[in-house]
Amino acid sequence: PERGQPDHMKVVPNPDGALPGSNYGLLVRTLNSGIPGYRSNDVQQDDLIANCVSRIGSIPVGEIPNFTVRVYLPPFEQWENRSGPHFGIRGSCSTTVTERKGGFFSRTETKSEPYWPGMWIHFRSETSRRTDADSAYIAVRSNTRGQDFRAQEITEIGWWTFGMSFTGDGKVHYYAKPGVEELTAADHITSQYPYSFHAERFRTYLFDVCNRNDGRTWSTAFIVDDPKLYVVNSRRVEQVVARKVQMEARRTAAREKAAQKRTASRQSKSSSSRRR
Repeated sequence: PERGQPDHMKVVPNPDGALPGSNYGLLVRTLNSGIPGYRSNDVQQDDLIANCVSRIGSIPVGEIPNFTVRVYLPPFEQWENRSGPHFGIRGSCSTTVTERKGGFFSRTETKSEPYWPGMWIHFRSETSRRTDADSAYIAVRSNTRGQDFRAQEITEIGWWTFGMSFTGDGKVHYYAKPGVEELTAADHITSQYPYSFHAERFRTYLFDVCNRNDGRTWSTAFIVDDPKLYVVNSRRVEQVVARKVQMEARRTAAREKAAQKRTASRQSKSSSSRRR
C-alpha cells in the first residue's frame, strides 16, 4: 500500500526456451519506483502483487502453500547499469508476536506481524569498483537475524524457475534453477526462519522491480510466466473455490435472467406501439 505498481507491464512474445506451449509472458519494468510522485534518487522498488487473499483468503502453513514462477533474465548488457538488487520473488506471511510496551507500568501486547521473505536477483555491473565483468547472484531474505545473504550464483542468463514453500513448522524454503523444468528437491537453496519468525499464515506472493528512482532511469525488463500457487493439504481451499464458483454461477444466471426480462419487456412495448 505504501508503494506503486510497475509503470510498464505488457504481454509480449516469450523469448526462446520458454515453457513448451507458452507463447506469451508478462514484461515488467518501472521508472518512478517507491512512493508515487516522489523522487528519492536512490534505489526503490515497485510491487506486482497476486491478489490471492481476496480470492481464497490467507492459508495456514499447515496446509503447505507453495508457489513457482518462470522468470526471463535478459542479457547483461540490457540490465540497468547499477550494482545491487534488480528483481524480487517474494511471499507475504504473517505470524504472532508479543511486545512489551510502556515504561514502569509496562504491559505485553500480542499482535499479528506481517513479513515478506523472498529471493532477490542482484546484479554486479562491470562499471563498479573491483568488478571485472557483469554477473548476478541470488540473495535470500532472510536469515534469523533479518539479514539478506548471498545464496547462489547465476551462472547463465535466460529462463529461470523460482519457488518458495511454507511448512507447518513455520519454516520458509527457497528453490531456484536455470531453465523451465519443474522444481525438485535437488533445486533447494536453503530453509530459514526469517527474522526468527515462525510463519503461521501465507497471504500471497509478489514480484518486485527495482531501479534508481531519479525519474530518468528505467529498471531492467524482466518477463514473468506461468506463476502458480499450490496447496498440498488442499481440502479447505477446494471448498472455498467451489463455493466461489457456485456463487459466481448463481450471479451469472441472475444477470442473464434479468437481461432476458429486459429484452422481453422492450419487445412487448415495441409490439404494443405497432398495434396502436
